[in-house]
Amino acid sequence: MEEGTVKIEGSHRYAERRRRGEPALACFNAIPDTQTAEVLASAGFDIVAFDAQHGAVTLHDLPDFVRAVELHGAAAFVRVPWTAPEDIMRAADAGVAGLIVPMIETAEQARTAAFAARYPPLGNRSFGPVRPHLRSTDAANERIHVYPMIETASALAAVDEIAAVEGVDGLFVGPVDLGLSLGLKSDEAMHHPDVVAGLDAAIAAARKHDKLVGTVSVSTEHAEALIAKGVDWISLGDDRKYVRLSAAAALAPFSG
Repeated sequence: MEEGTVKIEGSHRYAERRRRGEPALACFNAIPDTQTAEVLASAGFDIVAFDAQHGAVTLHDLPDFVRAVELHGAAAFVRVPWTAPEDIMRAADAGVAGLIVPMIETAEQARTAAFAARYPPLGNRSFGPVRPHLRSTDAANERIHVYPMIETASALAAVDEIAAVEGVDGLFVGPVDLGLSLGLKSDEAMHHPDVVAGLDAAIAAARKHDKLVGTVSVSTEHAEALIAKGVDWISLGDDRKYVRLSAAAALAPFSG
């Protein structure tokens, strides 16, 4: 796996992995508690992605959450609630290294998201960082990554145009929503041939335009298969999953 032309700034593990051409491993953080975020980062995940779309984390929480994971060398990403430029700018002000933008369906929507994430002349982000060490606009423009989500049939049809947008650093494939959009049931989407073909199309578009690809996995074997396909970073799960599995394992010896 090669680094490609996407510039990777920062001293976090995600940047180090990418500079070595290695895949990065991520975990979504949905529980609104900085201790949870810190535990995930200290466990060794390269990326902790705060879920402000489906989780209970809010944009108001982000500065403290970002600090918590940076203490342990992880990169802070966030999935913003929607495509609204004001949400993207607020998340960028908090100092995240990556923005995952849901429900992008056209190149124009991707361009709007990328534009909101960067200061002029590369975008229209308003100056107002809430972290005192993030006042250099040039450094801010270089350090942030923008990942439109490919999770609808419309986005899949426009995947090449979306990947080509200047300021888009990669694509993040949402297999379940993509499957639902293609007429599948949620429990069959992850491995369905139509969704697999969609992921392959996203990888091909990303490689064509020297961009990165991220997605989610459901098992170690699935993650390994995705890495073999050329996916650059993979979420292995979320905090709620790990709490549930650990609690179930502790209770198992005592169950009937």
